[in-house]
Amino acid sequence: MSLFVKLLHIMLCTSDCSTRMNMVKIHVSVLLTILFIVCLYSVCSAKLVSLSLDTSEDKTQPWEITANNLSYNDQYKTYTAEGDVVIKKRGRYLYAKKAVYNEKTGIARVYGDIWFETQGIILVGEEGVFNLNKHTGKIKQGCLFIKANNYHISGDVLEKLSENKYLVDNCNISTCDGSPPDWSVGSSRVEVTVDDYGTAKNALFHIRKIPVFYVPYVIFPAGGKRKSGFLAPSFGNSGFNGFEAELPFFWAISDQTDATFYQHYMSKRGYMQGLEFRYKATDTSKGTFMFDIMSDKHDKDVNDDNDAEISPYSRSNNTRYWFRGKADQALPFDVSARADVDFVSDQDYLREFNTDMLGFEARPDLAEKWGRPVEEERSPTRRSALRLSRNAENYSIQAIAAYNQRPEHVSDDTTPHPVADLYLNLIPEQFLNLPLFYSLESDYGYVWRDEGARGHRLSVSPKITFPLWLVGPYVEFEPWMAYSYSAQWYDGAGRGNNYETEKAYDTGIRMATKIERVYDIDTGSVQALKHRIWPVLKYRYHNNQDEHTKKPWSVPDNREGDVNLVTFSLENYFDARMSDKKGGIYYRQWAVFNLVQGYDINEARRHESPDHKKRPFTPLTASFTSNPFSNFDVRGNARWNHYDKEFTSANLSADIKVNRSHGREDYYSIDYVYAKDSAKHLDLQADINLIYGFSAGCSIKKDFREDDNISNSLWVRYQSQCWATILTAENKDQETSFNINFQLKGLGDFQNKH
Repeated sequence: MSLFVKLLHIMLCTSDCSTRMNMVKIHVSVLLTILFIVCLYSVCSAKLVSLSLDTSEDKTQPWEITANNLSYNDQYKTYTAEGDVVIKKRGRYLYAKKAVYNEKTGIARVYGDIWFETQGIILVGEEGVFNLNKHTGKIKQGCLFIKANNYHISGDVLEKLSENKYLVDNCNISTCDGSPPDWSVGSSRVEVTVDDYGTAKNALFHIRKIPVFYVPYVIFPAGGKRKSGFLAPSFGNSGFNGFEAELPFFWAISDQTDATFYQHYMSKRGYMQGLEFRYKATDTSKGTFMFDIMSDKHDKDVNDDNDAEISPYSRSNNTRYWFRGKADQALPFDVSARADVDFVSDQDYLREFNTDMLGFEARPDLAEKWGRPVEEERSPTRRSALRLSRNAENYSIQAIAAYNQRPEHVSDDTTPHPVADLYLNLIPEQFLNLPLFYSLESDYGYVWRDEGARGHRLSVSPKITFPLWLVGPYVEFEPWMAYSYSAQWYDGAGRGNNYETEKAYDTGIRMATKIERVYDIDTGSVQALKHRIWPVLKYRYHNNQDEHTKKPWSVPDNREGDVNLVTFSLENYFDARMSDKKGGIYYRQWAVFNLVQGYDINEARRHESPDHKKRPFTPLTASFTSNPFSNFDVRGNARWNHYDKEFTSANLSADIKVNRSHGREDYYSIDYVYAKDSAKHLDLQADINLIYGFSAGCSIKKDFREDDNISNSLWVRYQSQCWATILTAENKDQETSFNINFQLKGLGDFQNKH
C-alpha cells in the first residue's frame, strides 16, 4: 500500500484544503488505476495485515482495520496499526499513516495524512482522534468538504459532534476551488449540520484575500435538501416605487409542501407582503399558488399623464393584490382535476408592478412550469377555472366551471361567465364486426353574467364512418355521415324567455394513399430516414336545416354556414431510426410538412353580376414542424391568398440550443405572429456563450402594427466556478432600468436595480 499512501500524501499536503480537494477530483481516474495495481501488489507481497473489530454499535458488522504492520497490547487492550492504515465500515472510510485503537472505548487516535469519508463528506487533517462507536471525533488543522454544495470549510480545530454535525474554530468557508479562492468567508466559529444548515459567527467576507464586509451571524445551506431560512435579499430603486428592498423567507413545511414569504418594501408605495405556496403529493397531485397584497400610499390621478398612461380607468382602492395559481389533483375513480386561479384587485396592478422585483417577472413563471397559459398583463379579463375530466378507452368526459373577472369593475358588466360546461365524447368504436364505426360529440353549458342574457345551451352530434380499402391495401376510402342538433334557451337583455334550435346534416368522403421510401444514412446515431407522403382528397357537405333568427347570446357568432368543399392535402412525414450509446434502437419524428388547398363548390356556382369575380379557391395553407433533436424545435404555418397575391396570416416559432466546445451552450428563440389587419409582432431572444466564462444576450419585443418597441433588453453575464454576475439594461414602456445581480454558489443572489 506504499504507492497509495504516497499518492494521498501528494494530494493532501498542499497549501490549503481547496487545493487538496481539487487535486483529488483531477486525479480520481489515476487513483482508481493505481489502487488496482497497489491491491494486486499488496496481495502478492503478503505484507498486508487485516483485522475485524467488534464494537458495541453493531456486533454483526465490525470495523475492519488493514495496515502494513499491526500489533496488540494486551495490558491496555489497544491495537497499533502503522503504514497505510485503512479503517472502514458501511461506507465510512478512515485513512492514516498510523492509528492506535482502544477496543474498550472504541477510540482511535490517528496520525499523518488523515482522510475520513462518509455520505458525501470528506475530512482531512494531520492529527486526530475518533470515537468509532459514537461517530464523533476531532482533527487538528482540518478541512471539511461537503460534496452537495462544494463547500470547503477549513480551520485550526475541526470537531465531529455526531453523525452529521461538525464544529470548526477559526475557519474559512468557500465554494470555490483553488487557492486563494475567488471568495471566502472567515469566521471565528462555524457549526454545520449536513443536509441541513450551517451557521457562522463573526463572518468576514473576502474577495480573494481582500476583506470586504463584516456580518455578525450568517446562515447557509449545507446540503441538497430543502431547508427553511432567509434567502438572498434584493435591492433596487425606481422613480415609480422609490427605494425597494425585498427579503424572502423559505419555509420547508414538509417533504410535500413548502412556502416562500416575500417581505417587500417600497419607499413611495408602502409595504407589500408576498406568499408562494407549493405542494407535491405525487406527480399527478401538485400545485402552486401565489398571493401579493399591499396598502398603497399612492392614489391614482387620471389627470396626471403618468397615471393616465397606465390605463384610462379611474381607481379608488388602496388595497392592491394579485392571487394566482395552478394545480393538478388526482381524484378517486380515475378523475383528474385541473385548477387555474387568476384574480387581481384592479386593472392597473399588473401594469404598475411589472418590474424584475415584482409582477410577472419576479415570481416563478406559471405558464412555463405548468404548460397552461396565464392571461397577459394587459388582458381585459382574468380567467379562473376548474376542470374535472375522466378519460377511458372508449369515452372522454369533462366538466368545466370558469369565471372571467373584469378588473376595470365597469358598470353594466356583460362579461359572460361559463359557470357550468359538460362535455361527453365517445371515441370511434366498431359496431359488431362490420366496417362501421360510430362516435359522439356532445356538450351542455350554462352561462351567467351580471347584465344581459343568461341561460343554457345544448348540442349533440353523432357520427358514423365506413372505412374501406380500395384497389387492395393501396387506397383508403372512408365515407362518413353526421347529424347535429343544437338548442339554446335564455332570458334577459329584453328578449324575454326564448328557445331556439338548429339542426344540420354533415357528410363527406376521405380518400388517401401512401407513398414511402427509406434512405440509409448511417451517420452518427442516425441509421435510416423514412419519408412518407400521404396525398389526401376530402369532400364535405354541410347543410343547415333551420335558419337562425337571432345571434347566439352566449358565445361569439362563429356559426358555420352551408359548406360544399373539396380539399386536397399533401402530408409529408420524416421519421428517423436512431440508436443510443448502448446500441438500443428508437424512432423519432424529425419533421412534418403539410400543404392544403380547398375548392368551394358553392362559391363557384354562385350567380353574381359580371363585375364580381368568383373566388372558389381557398387560401393555400402550409404548416410544418421540425424537431429532429431535443435542442432543436421549429414550427410554423402560413396562408396564401391566390387572388390578392398576399399572405393573410403567418406564424413562426423556433427554439434552438447550440452545443459548443467545453460544455458551452448558446440559445436562440423567435416568435413571429402576423394576421392581416389585426396583428404583427416579433419576439427575439439570444443568449450566446463567449470565452473565459463570459456570455451576452438580448431580447427584443416589437409591435410592427403600432410601430412600437414593447421592450428591449441587453445583458452581459460572467460565470465562474463558484460565482456569477449579470448586468442587465432594459427599456420597457418607455422606462429604462439597469440591474446588476451577483450570484454566489451556496449563498444566493444579490442584486441592485436603478
